[in-house]
Order: sequence, then structure tokens, then C-alpha cells
Amino acid sequence: MRPRVVVLLEGGVVGGIVSEVPMEVLVLDPDVEGCDRVKRIQDWDFEQGRPSEGIVKVFDAPAMEAIVDPEAVKHYFSYF
Repeated sequence: MRPRVVVLLEGGVVGGIVSEVPMEVLVLDPDVEGCDRVKRIQDWDFEQGRPSEGIVKVFDAPAMEAIVDPEAVKHYFSYF
């Protein structure tokens, strides 16, 4: 099974996602002010490890494929 990643955005813009292996990426952006494509989804409680009672609004964008470039990943991680 191919890895899947959810990116929880809090301000800012994702310019791209680079990975060592092919993966599907879903970016959840709650900054929906002025957007006409908004989806309401059930939030997740990370402390309880299950869906929460809350509903959040996120920009309705499809999942995307990460850019596969193991050398670029190695390069950036070498700085941290």
C-alpha cells in the first residue's frame, strides 16, 4: 500500500511536497475566508485517537501526488 499523508495547514501556503517514495498528500487548509469551494468535515481528536465532535471547514481541494525526489529530501534533512 502506498503511503498517504495529511498536512494540517495553519497559516501560510504549501509550495510543494517532496518525498522519498510515491505518496498521496491531502492538505487541509482551514483558511476558507472568501473561498467558494468549502467542505465541512468531522475533526479528529489526536489525544483520544478518534473523530471528535467538532466540524471544521476546509478548502475543498483534491489530494495530490508528492514530488518524488529522494536526493532533494536527503539534502534538506541533512540540515536538521
